[in-house]
Amino acid sequence: LAGVNAYYDTDDDVQTFTRAPSIGLVKSGTFVDNFPMGIYNAGDQITYTFDITNTGNVTLTDIVLSDPLANLSGNAIALLSPGMTNSSAYTAVYTLTETDIAAGSFTNTEFVTGFFGTTPVTASAEDTQSWSQPPMIEVCTLTEEAYSDQYGDFCNGQTIYDLIESLMYPDDPLLLGLPANNRTFSVPVDGGAQCIIDILPGEGFANKLTGNWSCGNFGYLLNNDGKLYNTLLSQMIALELNMRLSPGLADVVLTSPEFYTRASSACGGGTSNGSYPLDDSLHFVIPYSVYLYLGINPTIQDVYDLANSALGGVAPPPNLGPTLSDIRDAVQVINQAFEDCRFIFFIPKPKSSLVLPLGKELPVGIELKVAPNPFRSFTEVSFSVDKATRVQAQLYDMQGNLVKNLFEGNMEAGQERTEVYNVSRNESFAVLICVIRTPTAIRVQRIIRAH
Repeated sequence: LAGVNAYYDTDDDVQTFTRAPSIGLVKSGTFVDNFPMGIYNAGDQITYTFDITNTGNVTLTDIVLSDPLANLSGNAIALLSPGMTNSSAYTAVYTLTETDIAAGSFTNTEFVTGFFGTTPVTASAEDTQSWSQPPMIEVCTLTEEAYSDQYGDFCNGQTIYDLIESLMYPDDPLLLGLPANNRTFSVPVDGGAQCIIDILPGEGFANKLTGNWSCGNFGYLLNNDGKLYNTLLSQMIALELNMRLSPGLADVVLTSPEFYTRASSACGGGTSNGSYPLDDSLHFVIPYSVYLYLGINPTIQDVYDLANSALGGVAPPPNLGPTLSDIRDAVQVINQAFEDCRFIFFIPKPKSSLVLPLGKELPVGIELKVAPNPFRSFTEVSFSVDKATRVQAQLYDMQGNLVKNLFEGNMEAGQERTEVYNVSRNESFAVLICVIRTPTAIRVQRIIRAH
């Protein structure tokens, strides 16, 4: 309007907010079994992954992780927007020590620091891994070579001669073979220790006994240098002494033909007396022909009984059971596996490290079908697992020689594979052993070829 003054009123609206820099850290640990033997060892590792999250409402920069114990790998995060998570910038590895294993747990704390301008923002995350060792079996044996060492000592300082003397019981003479078949070998209490030292180790072949023999009445048992020619007998003398040395040896259940032993920190007595397994490990395999012939989960007593019957003239049928050499080799494995004193562990060894969440069991069920069985020119091996895992499928002959590697790789839960095996012209075996392995299980089946 002309001549009228106009007035304008402006209202300002000011919104304020609080800048709240904040950071979060989540840490996850996974156990890596570098020595897959069914127990926790020094040298095994815990690997760590990290989720770093900007839990505030402003952008953070120059975010770094620090760890006073683990070996940390990675690079600083240059920028992390509000609400964003980074899971790939850092990883860490910690190698367990004997002290950690003995403690039964390991706790590690990670620290993260970021910046809003020049203002530091921090957080930490703690991870505790705990474990308990499975029951451990310790037994003590000596090889036939050790029992022949006139000047040798047992791990407790006792001389070999005195040790053998202590194992010769007047009310339980050392008698091998089958008296009913008139095929035996006996060692008297008086002079028996020196006799054993003199005739071991055996140098020859595995044979049945041909009569009732003893120290002083050897017949044709000795070769030119006075050692036993019958190596099945020589190994059985050592096993008989070992079963007296370690009464618990007879009851050891062979849950797999493959096992590991580790040296004891002491000379017998077991974990109840403070013994524990050392870092070394030795791998042994009972001949598959012996293991299968004895049935599911045989004991060392079963191996002894089979070998003793073979000495006495009762051997498995040809082509359907182990040979005398196979039986001797099984006895030899037992004598060697626990030399001095060692702990035994049953778990097939995978070719790559087995990674498991610490403290959790992942038993794997294996289904195995072979058809036709018996077969002539070909057979199909079908197998599946109930959990995702690495699987190895192989065929062996009765002497434990690898005939064919059917499959090796990863399988999903419920996945079934079928591998066809075709016999080549130059193969003359009558029996094959099919072995399916995972890092935590084994399944074995005999396959018979019909000629």
